[in-house]
Amino acid sequence: MAPSSAPPEFRQLFERCYRPITAYVRRRLPTDTAQAGVDDAVADVFLVAWRRWNEVSAMAEPLPWLYGVAGNVVRNHRRSATRNLRLVSKMAETTDESWSTHDPPSAGDGDGELATALASLSDDDQEILRLVAWEGLDRHQAATALGCSPDAASQRLSRARRRLAGALADRSLLT
Repeated sequence: MAPSSAPPEFRQLFERCYRPITAYVRRRLPTDTAQAGVDDAVADVFLVAWRRWNEVSAMAEPLPWLYGVAGNVVRNHRRSATRNLRLVSKMAETTDESWSTHDPPSAGDGDGELATALASLSDDDQEILRLVAWEGLDRHQAATALGCSPDAASQRLSRARRRLAGALADRSLLT
């Protein structure tokens, strides 16, 4: 829920963009992330929008920009989770060998050959493919989310598609 002291325009932005941003975050955090973790990440996205409201309110369509912020928030949450896992692992080694640690976060993007091929790509390749395929962004919107020019987004998308096709072909040769 948007802050009660927020201007009506921010509340409208929040109501319009909350669901797509939540879906975006949920698809990118590990599948074992609790709903509270997703909610925290979404709250972080809208906190950035609130802090930069002067810029956001001037945008014709802020959703792609919010996707870019959400991508940064997810990466920060993943780095934090990885640091926490390393710390727990280190503590287990030094204090009690019977402690168990969790596996590091995985792609969590589904199952099957496509998910395996997608997970084999770099994070940058995965992100451009997800922005276009899952979020339905065009090259201009994806460029906004990625913080690059539309031409650069087109080139990244073309390369990522080529690499995904190669990964899928490699997988089919293995079976």
